[in-house]
Amino acid sequence: MDKKTTNLKKDNTGLFYGNYSFGNIYNLLLDKKKISEFKKIIYQDLKNGKINDSLKDKIIMDVGTGRQSLALSLLGAKKVYHYDISSEHVARFKNILKHKFSKLNIVSENKNIVKDSLPIEKFDIVFLNGIIQHFSSVQDGLFNCANSVKVGGRVWCYFYRSGTFRWFIVEMIRKIAIYIHLSDFFKSSSILYNYGNTSSPIVSEIMDDLYVPFINLYTPKQYMNFMTELGFKVHQKVNIKNLSDVDHSNHHSSVIVFEKINKTPNLKRIKRKFLLNKKNSINQLDKKNYTKNSEIYNCIVLFEKVFKKITKKTPKIIIFTLCLELHKISNKLFYEGKEFPPEYQKLKHLLNNFNKLIK
Repeated sequence: MDKKTTNLKKDNTGLFYGNYSFGNIYNLLLDKKKISEFKKIIYQDLKNGKINDSLKDKIIMDVGTGRQSLALSLLGAKKVYHYDISSEHVARFKNILKHKFSKLNIVSENKNIVKDSLPIEKFDIVFLNGIIQHFSSVQDGLFNCANSVKVGGRVWCYFYRSGTFRWFIVEMIRKIAIYIHLSDFFKSSSILYNYGNTSSPIVSEIMDDLYVPFINLYTPKQYMNFMTELGFKVHQKVNIKNLSDVDHSNHHSSVIVFEKINKTPNLKRIKRKFLLNKKNSINQLDKKNYTKNSEIYNCIVLFEKVFKKITKKTPKIIIFTLCLELHKISNKLFYEGKEFPPEYQKLKHLLNNFNKLIK
Protein backbone atom coordinates (compact mmCIF):
# COMPACT_ATOMS: atom_id res chain seq x y z
CA MET A 1 0.00 0.00 0.00
CA ASP A 2 1.51 3.35 -1.01
CA LYS A 3 1.69 6.41 1.23
CA LYS A 4 -1.14 8.22 -0.58
CA THR A 5 -3.54 5.28 -0.13
CA THR A 6 -2.58 5.01 3.54
CA ASN A 7 -3.29 8.71 4.08
CA LEU A 8 -6.73 8.41 2.53
CA LYS A 9 -7.62 5.35 4.57
CA LYS A 10 -6.70 7.04 7.86
CA ASP A 11 -9.25 9.82 7.28
CA ASN A 12 -12.91 8.81 6.95
CA THR A 13 -13.94 12.22 5.57
CA GLY A 14 -13.79 11.01 1.98
CA LEU A 15 -15.90 7.95 2.70
CA PHE A 16 -18.41 10.12 4.55
CA TYR A 17 -18.81 12.69 1.76
CA GLY A 18 -18.84 10.08 -0.96
CA ASN A 19 -21.71 8.16 0.60
CA TYR A 20 -23.65 10.29 3.08
CA SER A 21 -23.25 13.97 2.24
CA PHE A 22 -23.08 15.59 -1.22
CA GLY A 23 -22.31 12.18 -2.69
CA ASN A 24 -26.01 11.42 -2.25
CA ILE A 25 -26.93 14.47 -4.39
CA TYR A 26 -23.88 14.48 -6.64
CA ASN A 27 -25.71 14.37 -9.97
CA LEU A 28 -27.89 17.28 -8.84
CA LEU A 29 -24.84 19.37 -7.91
CA LEU A 30 -23.16 18.84 -11.27
CA ASP A 31 -26.22 19.12 -13.51
CA LYS A 32 -25.49 21.50 -16.42
CA LYS A 33 -28.25 23.90 -15.39
CA LYS A 34 -26.99 23.96 -11.81
CA ILE A 35 -23.43 24.55 -12.97
CA SER A 36 -24.58 27.49 -15.09
CA GLU A 37 -26.23 28.99 -12.01
CA PHE A 38 -23.21 28.22 -9.86
CA LYS A 39 -20.93 29.89 -12.40
CA LYS A 40 -22.71 33.19 -11.65
CA ILE A 41 -22.21 32.63 -7.92
CA ILE A 42 -18.49 31.98 -8.33
CA TYR A 43 -18.16 35.04 -10.56
CA GLN A 44 -19.73 37.16 -7.84
CA ASP A 45 -17.57 35.50 -5.17
CA LEU A 46 -14.41 36.38 -7.10
CA LYS A 47 -15.66 39.93 -7.52
CA ASN A 48 -16.45 40.24 -3.81
CA GLY A 49 -13.00 38.88 -3.01
CA LYS A 50 -11.43 41.44 -5.36
CA ILE A 51 -10.08 38.70 -7.62
CA ASN A 52 -11.24 40.69 -10.62
CA ASP A 53 -8.42 40.10 -13.07
CA SER A 54 -8.88 37.72 -15.97
CA LEU A 55 -8.54 34.02 -15.24
CA LYS A 56 -7.25 33.18 -18.74
CA ASP A 57 -3.63 32.97 -17.59
CA LYS A 58 -4.40 31.56 -14.14
CA ILE A 59 -3.62 28.06 -12.88
CA ILE A 60 -6.09 27.27 -10.13
CA MET A 61 -6.33 24.59 -7.47
CA ASP A 62 -9.81 23.69 -6.22
CA VAL A 63 -10.84 21.23 -3.51
CA GLY A 64 -14.29 19.65 -3.24
CA THR A 65 -17.01 18.02 -5.31
CA GLY A 66 -15.82 19.53 -8.61
CA ARG A 67 -18.60 22.01 -9.30
CA GLN A 68 -16.32 24.93 -8.42
CA SER A 69 -13.70 23.55 -10.79
CA LEU A 70 -16.26 23.50 -13.59
CA ALA A 71 -17.39 27.05 -12.82
CA LEU A 72 -13.81 28.37 -12.63
CA SER A 73 -12.90 26.66 -15.89
CA LEU A 74 -16.03 27.96 -17.61
CA LEU A 75 -15.09 31.44 -16.39
CA GLY A 76 -11.88 31.15 -18.39
CA ALA A 77 -9.20 29.65 -16.13
CA LYS A 78 -6.14 28.46 -18.04
CA LYS A 79 -6.07 25.19 -16.09
CA VAL A 80 -7.79 23.84 -12.99
CA TYR A 81 -6.40 21.12 -10.74
CA HIS A 82 -9.23 19.49 -8.85
CA TYR A 83 -8.47 17.49 -5.70
CA ASP A 84 -10.86 15.67 -3.41
CA ILE A 85 -10.49 13.23 -0.54
CA SER A 86 -13.50 11.20 -1.74
CA SER A 87 -12.60 8.59 -4.34
CA GLU A 88 -16.32 8.37 -5.18
CA HIS A 89 -16.46 12.09 -5.99
CA VAL A 90 -13.34 11.94 -8.15
CA ALA A 91 -14.59 8.91 -10.08
CA ARG A 92 -17.96 10.57 -10.70
CA PHE A 93 -16.34 13.87 -11.63
CA LYS A 94 -13.97 12.28 -14.14
CA ASN A 95 -16.92 10.56 -15.77
CA ILE A 96 -18.83 13.87 -16.02
CA LEU A 97 -15.75 15.60 -17.44
CA LYS A 98 -15.33 12.89 -20.04
CA HIS A 99 -18.94 12.90 -21.24
CA LYS A 100 -20.12 16.49 -20.68
CA PHE A 101 -17.13 18.82 -20.33
CA SER A 102 -14.35 17.15 -22.32
CA LYS A 103 -13.09 20.47 -23.75
CA LEU A 104 -12.31 21.96 -20.34
CA ASN A 105 -8.72 21.86 -19.07
CA ILE A 106 -9.34 20.20 -15.69
CA VAL A 107 -7.22 17.57 -13.97
CA SER A 108 -8.95 15.63 -11.19
CA GLU A 109 -7.12 13.58 -8.56
CA ASN A 110 -7.98 11.76 -5.34
CA LYS A 111 -5.88 13.50 -2.65
CA ASN A 112 -5.84 14.10 1.08
CA ILE A 113 -4.81 17.76 1.11
CA VAL A 114 -3.61 17.50 4.71
CA LYS A 115 -1.10 14.73 4.11
CA ASP A 116 -0.48 14.22 0.41
CA SER A 117 2.16 16.34 -1.28
CA LEU A 118 1.16 19.26 -3.50
CA PRO A 119 3.25 21.06 -6.15
CA ILE A 120 5.40 23.83 -4.66
CA GLU A 121 4.49 27.41 -5.72
CA LYS A 122 2.51 26.23 -8.74
CA PHE A 123 -0.89 27.89 -8.40
CA ASP A 124 -2.06 31.46 -8.95
CA ILE A 125 -5.24 30.83 -6.96
CA VAL A 126 -6.16 28.18 -4.41
CA PHE A 127 -9.91 27.96 -3.89
CA LEU A 128 -10.92 26.52 -0.49
CA ASN A 129 -14.67 26.92 -0.20
CA GLY A 130 -16.16 25.28 2.89
CA ILE A 131 -13.29 22.79 3.09
CA ILE A 132 -10.82 24.08 5.67
CA GLN A 133 -12.75 23.29 8.86
CA HIS A 134 -13.10 19.67 7.75
CA PHE A 135 -9.35 19.08 7.46
CA SER A 136 -8.15 16.48 9.97
CA SER A 137 -5.45 19.06 10.77
CA VAL A 138 -6.25 22.64 9.76
CA GLN A 139 -2.70 23.88 10.27
CA ASP A 140 -1.16 21.10 8.16
CA GLY A 141 -3.75 21.38 5.41
CA LEU A 142 -3.52 25.17 5.16
CA PHE A 143 0.28 25.02 5.27
CA ASN A 144 0.26 22.51 2.42
CA CYS A 145 -2.01 24.79 0.38
CA ALA A 146 -0.03 27.94 1.24
CA ASN A 147 3.18 26.27 0.09
CA SER A 148 1.58 25.47 -3.27
CA VAL A 149 0.71 29.13 -4.06
CA LYS A 150 3.04 31.35 -6.06
CA VAL A 151 4.31 34.54 -4.46
CA GLY A 152 1.73 37.10 -5.54
CA GLY A 153 -0.95 34.41 -5.70
CA ARG A 154 -4.07 34.23 -3.57
CA VAL A 155 -5.91 31.78 -1.35
CA TRP A 156 -9.69 31.97 -1.04
CA CYS A 157 -10.54 30.77 2.49
CA TYR A 158 -14.18 30.16 3.30
CA PHE A 159 -14.49 28.75 6.83
CA TYR A 160 -16.99 28.04 9.58
CA ARG A 161 -16.68 30.85 12.11
CA SER A 162 -16.22 30.10 15.79
CA GLY A 163 -18.38 32.08 18.20
CA THR A 164 -21.56 32.05 16.09
CA PHE A 165 -25.01 30.72 16.91
CA ARG A 166 -25.14 27.90 14.40
CA TRP A 167 -22.00 26.13 15.58
CA PHE A 168 -22.95 26.76 19.20
CA ILE A 169 -25.99 24.51 18.74
CA VAL A 170 -24.37 22.10 16.27
CA GLU A 171 -21.79 21.29 18.95
CA MET A 172 -24.69 20.30 21.20
CA ILE A 173 -26.17 18.08 18.49
CA ARG A 174 -22.88 16.36 17.70
CA LYS A 175 -22.51 15.40 21.37
CA ILE A 176 -25.82 13.52 21.36
CA ALA A 177 -25.85 12.28 17.74
CA ILE A 178 -23.15 9.73 18.63
CA TYR A 179 -25.90 7.62 20.20
CA ILE A 180 -27.35 6.94 16.73
CA HIS A 181 -25.31 5.22 14.01
CA LEU A 182 -24.84 7.53 11.04
CA SER A 183 -26.31 5.04 8.54
CA ASP A 184 -29.48 4.75 10.65
CA PHE A 185 -29.71 8.53 10.91
CA PHE A 186 -29.15 8.82 7.16
CA LYS A 187 -31.92 6.35 6.30
CA SER A 188 -34.36 7.75 8.86
CA SER A 189 -33.92 11.37 7.77
CA SER A 190 -34.27 10.26 4.13
CA ILE A 191 -37.64 8.71 4.95
CA LEU A 192 -38.73 11.80 6.86
CA TYR A 193 -37.68 14.37 4.27
CA ASN A 194 -37.69 12.55 0.92
CA TYR A 195 -39.97 9.47 1.09
CA GLY A 196 -36.97 7.22 1.63
CA ASN A 197 -35.03 8.56 -1.35
CA THR A 198 -31.51 9.34 -0.14
CA SER A 199 -30.94 11.96 -2.88
CA SER A 200 -32.02 14.87 -0.71
CA PRO A 201 -30.31 18.26 -0.20
CA ILE A 202 -31.92 18.51 3.26
CA VAL A 203 -30.53 15.14 4.32
CA SER A 204 -27.13 16.02 2.88
CA GLU A 205 -27.08 19.28 4.87
CA ILE A 206 -28.09 17.55 8.09
CA MET A 207 -25.51 14.79 7.72
CA ASP A 208 -22.81 17.34 6.94
CA ASP A 209 -23.41 19.15 10.23
CA LEU A 210 -23.99 16.12 12.44
CA TYR A 211 -21.62 13.42 11.25
CA VAL A 212 -18.75 14.86 9.23
CA PRO A 213 -15.63 13.57 11.05
CA PHE A 214 -14.14 17.02 11.69
CA ILE A 215 -15.56 20.47 12.37
CA ASN A 216 -12.61 22.53 13.57
CA LEU A 217 -13.65 25.99 14.72
CA TYR A 218 -11.40 29.06 14.84
CA THR A 219 -11.95 32.81 14.79
CA PRO A 220 -11.10 35.08 11.83
CA LYS A 221 -8.26 36.55 13.89
CA GLN A 222 -6.75 33.10 14.38
CA TYR A 223 -6.81 32.47 10.62
CA MET A 224 -5.34 35.90 9.93
CA ASN A 225 -2.52 35.42 12.44
CA PHE A 226 -1.65 31.98 11.10
CA MET A 227 -1.62 33.03 7.45
CA THR A 228 0.46 36.11 8.29
CA GLU A 229 3.04 33.78 9.81
CA LEU A 230 2.97 31.75 6.57
CA GLY A 231 3.92 34.81 4.50
CA PHE A 232 0.50 36.17 3.53
CA LYS A 233 -1.40 39.40 3.97
CA VAL A 234 -5.15 39.97 4.00
CA HIS A 235 -6.28 40.91 0.51
CA GLN A 236 -10.01 41.11 1.21
CA LYS A 237 -12.51 40.17 3.93
CA VAL A 238 -16.00 39.01 2.88
CA ASN A 239 -19.06 38.56 5.08
CA ILE A 240 -17.24 39.72 8.22
CA LYS A 241 -19.17 42.32 10.19
CA ASN A 242 -16.62 42.45 13.00
CA LEU A 243 -13.70 40.44 14.39
CA SER A 244 -15.27 39.58 17.75
CA ASP A 245 -14.33 36.16 19.09
CA VAL A 246 -17.92 35.54 20.22
CA ASP A 247 -20.89 37.25 18.60
CA HIS A 248 -23.99 35.24 17.76
CA SER A 249 -25.20 38.04 15.50
CA ASN A 250 -22.35 37.27 13.08
CA HIS A 251 -22.91 35.03 10.05
CA HIS A 252 -21.91 31.41 10.68
CA SER A 253 -19.24 31.47 7.97
CA SER A 254 -16.65 33.95 6.77
CA VAL A 255 -14.33 34.43 3.82
CA ILE A 256 -10.85 35.89 3.86
CA VAL A 257 -8.80 36.18 0.68
CA PHE A 258 -5.07 36.08 1.43
CA GLU A 259 -2.27 37.23 -0.88
CA LYS A 260 1.15 35.61 -0.68
CA ILE A 261 3.91 38.18 -0.24
CA ASN A 262 6.77 35.93 0.94
CA LYS A 263 7.87 32.34 0.56
CA THR A 264 6.21 30.01 3.05
CA PRO A 265 8.49 29.27 6.03
CA ASN A 266 8.86 25.87 7.66
CA LEU A 267 5.84 25.08 9.81
CA LYS A 268 8.10 24.31 12.78
CA ARG A 269 9.10 27.98 12.88
CA ILE A 270 5.55 29.15 13.62
CA LYS A 271 4.92 30.05 17.26
CA ARG A 272 2.57 27.68 19.08
CA LYS A 273 0.06 30.41 19.89
CA PHE A 274 -0.52 31.02 16.17
CA LEU A 275 -1.05 27.37 15.18
CA LEU A 276 -4.50 26.17 14.14
CA ASN A 277 -4.32 22.96 16.15
CA LYS A 278 -6.58 21.15 18.62
CA LYS A 279 -5.05 23.02 21.55
CA ASN A 280 -6.09 26.36 20.04
CA SER A 281 -9.47 25.25 18.67
CA ILE A 282 -12.52 26.59 20.49
CA ASN A 283 -15.17 24.61 22.36
CA GLN A 284 -18.43 26.40 21.57
CA LEU A 285 -19.99 25.10 24.80
CA ASP A 286 -17.30 26.36 27.15
CA LYS A 287 -19.21 28.48 29.70
CA LYS A 288 -16.10 30.61 30.26
CA ASN A 289 -16.74 32.19 26.86
CA TYR A 290 -20.19 33.43 27.90
CA THR A 291 -19.84 34.79 31.44
CA LYS A 292 -21.00 38.19 30.18
CA ASN A 293 -24.07 36.77 28.40
CA SER A 294 -26.45 35.09 30.82
CA GLU A 295 -28.87 34.00 28.07
CA ILE A 296 -26.24 31.91 26.26
CA TYR A 297 -24.75 30.74 29.56
CA ASN A 298 -28.14 29.48 30.76
CA CYS A 299 -28.71 27.62 27.49
CA ILE A 300 -25.50 25.67 28.12
CA VAL A 301 -26.58 24.88 31.69
CA LEU A 302 -29.88 23.54 30.35
CA PHE A 303 -28.15 21.44 27.70
CA GLU A 304 -25.77 19.97 30.28
CA LYS A 305 -28.79 18.77 32.29
CA VAL A 306 -30.27 17.18 29.17
CA PHE A 307 -26.97 15.59 28.15
CA LYS A 308 -26.53 13.95 31.56
CA LYS A 309 -29.89 12.21 31.15
CA ILE A 310 -29.12 10.72 27.73
CA THR A 311 -27.68 7.20 27.81
CA LYS A 312 -27.45 4.21 25.49
CA LYS A 313 -30.83 3.15 26.86
CA THR A 314 -32.56 6.37 25.79
CA PRO A 315 -34.92 5.51 22.91
CA LYS A 316 -33.25 6.36 19.60
CA ILE A 317 -36.41 7.92 18.23
CA ILE A 318 -36.33 10.53 21.02
CA ILE A 319 -32.67 11.37 20.38
CA PHE A 320 -33.30 11.48 16.62
CA THR A 321 -36.19 13.93 17.04
CA LEU A 322 -34.22 16.13 19.41
CA CYS A 323 -31.31 16.31 16.95
CA LEU A 324 -33.57 17.36 14.09
CA GLU A 325 -35.39 20.00 16.14
CA LEU A 326 -32.08 21.42 17.34
CA HIS A 327 -30.85 21.48 13.76
CA LYS A 328 -33.87 23.50 12.65
CA ILE A 329 -33.05 26.08 15.33
CA SER A 330 -29.34 26.13 14.49
CA ASN A 331 -29.72 26.41 10.72
CA LYS A 332 -32.65 28.77 10.17
CA LEU A 333 -31.00 29.98 6.97
CA PHE A 334 -31.47 26.56 5.36
CA TYR A 335 -35.00 25.90 6.61
CA GLU A 336 -36.49 29.40 6.62
CA GLY A 337 -34.24 31.42 4.30
CA LYS A 338 -33.01 33.71 7.07
CA GLU A 339 -30.35 33.29 9.71
CA PHE A 340 -31.21 35.91 12.30
CA PRO A 341 -32.16 36.55 15.00
CA PRO A 342 -30.79 33.61 17.04
CA GLU A 343 -33.70 31.65 18.55
CA TYR A 344 -32.69 31.43 22.22
CA GLN A 345 -36.28 31.17 23.45
CA LYS A 346 -37.03 28.24 21.15
CA LEU A 347 -33.81 26.57 22.24
CA LYS A 348 -34.59 26.96 25.95
CA HIS A 349 -38.18 25.85 25.43
CA LEU A 350 -37.05 22.69 23.63
CA LEU A 351 -34.37 21.81 26.19
CA ASN A 352 -36.69 22.47 29.13
CA ASN A 353 -39.44 20.27 27.72
CA PHE A 354 -37.02 17.51 26.82
CA ASN A 355 -35.59 17.66 30.33
CA LYS A 356 -39.09 17.09 31.76
CA LEU A 357 -39.85 14.23 29.38
CA ILE A 358 -36.73 12.17 30.14
CA LYS A 359 -36.66 10.72 33.64
